[in-house]
Amino acid sequence: MYHRAMLLSLAVENYRSFGKEAVLDMQRRSFKTLRPRKGESWTENTWRRAGIFGPNASGKSNILLPLSLLRTAIIHSLTSEAHVRRLRDPHMLQQASPTRFDVEYVANDVRYRWILVVDNGGVVSESLDANERGRFSSIFNRERNEITFGQRAGLHQAAKENIEQFLRSWSLVFSAWATVKNPGRHAAAIDWWGRMLPLITGENDRHNGHQWLIELAHRDPHWLGVVKTVIRVADVGVRDVGIEEAEVPPEVRRIQELLQGGGDSRDAEVVKADDIIEYLQYLRFEHHGCDQSFYLDEADESLGTRTWLDLAVPALFALAVGGVLAIDEIDSSLHPLLVRELVSYFDNSDLNPLGAQLLFGSHDTSLIGRHPQAALHHGEVWFATKSESRSELVALDEFAVREAHNVEKRYLQGVYGAVPIPGSSELVEALAALRRKYGTSEARGQ
Repeated sequence: MYHRAMLLSLAVENYRSFGKEAVLDMQRRSFKTLRPRKGESWTENTWRRAGIFGPNASGKSNILLPLSLLRTAIIHSLTSEAHVRRLRDPHMLQQASPTRFDVEYVANDVRYRWILVVDNGGVVSESLDANERGRFSSIFNRERNEITFGQRAGLHQAAKENIEQFLRSWSLVFSAWATVKNPGRHAAAIDWWGRMLPLITGENDRHNGHQWLIELAHRDPHWLGVVKTVIRVADVGVRDVGIEEAEVPPEVRRIQELLQGGGDSRDAEVVKADDIIEYLQYLRFEHHGCDQSFYLDEADESLGTRTWLDLAVPALFALAVGGVLAIDEIDSSLHPLLVRELVSYFDNSDLNPLGAQLLFGSHDTSLIGRHPQAALHHGEVWFATKSESRSELVALDEFAVREAHNVEKRYLQGVYGAVPIPGSSELVEALAALRRKYGTSEARGQ
């Protein structure tokens, strides 16, 4: 069995806090060849999960974000250069140096390596190599706006010319290739990014993901059933969940109608009449107690329950299609046992026969502790640390870790680094100054 979406490695260089190259490698140490040996699969040679731990502002988010930004840039770079510009976010001390992304992945049993380099002027280079049988072959190589196709690109001349016509300083070959009528067999390298789900991070992303969840459940009864199951699995006291609709207030509809014809920005999306929302959709939760039922709207339901839904449903979507899901701060507003439950799904062959992968950042060290056993394998644990403004990414299995070691305890003791070193000594004088200030009669009278 082969898989349409499997990440092998991600390398970033001169991107945000990562001045030097950082590599998140999903390949097992025992995987020494470019392709699985006869009788082996990609799944058994790769990890299903990568958990990144470290102090605040250490760079955890900066290693997860690029995959989502690259996906968005591939989809939209022909219509808006802003998405590729977002990828050009160099370290503050390396503004003149280019930013580099190097992604290796498997699509339709072909190992691909896509490299993108950008600087302040746009795309410096973009290349794709493919390994179908044992050696890499060049599919295309781009330098600025000049492109050369390899012999194994599998494209007709008309398709090549069409791609060339779309090349601009801030557009991607992948984006242009996606418009070709007969894209050839290596179109799978572009389709792979459709299985890469957007990164879930922060309130805005979770809000957008929540709206996607509601729309999915509203359109498809099967997914509404999944939502109900997810709620029951979490044991949060909710008996049932449904979707309610409320008519949009007239003033909101008026704003939408004004937007329909508004703006002269080339990047603005014009709202069509059919797209104007007439009803707001939201979830409604049924609770039961003392032989009675009552209902709570979303705003009244606990944050933890809503967070569980917003993370678990995308996770099940990834498991259903064999995709890659990235979640920043996976433990935010969730009980540690629910975090452990969610993470475990990707290591369960019954739930994950397609080899979906989960990448996440977390402060929940219980995931690497014995409770009663670690939720992650040693090869799935990574540490992000920062020194003198520069982040580094280190794998746990780069250390001498024995089976008897309590990894959580050793991590909190600083054995692997990537822990904050708080100090309260400066607070003593600061508090003393505040006491002197507010100890005066003038302060007491305020």
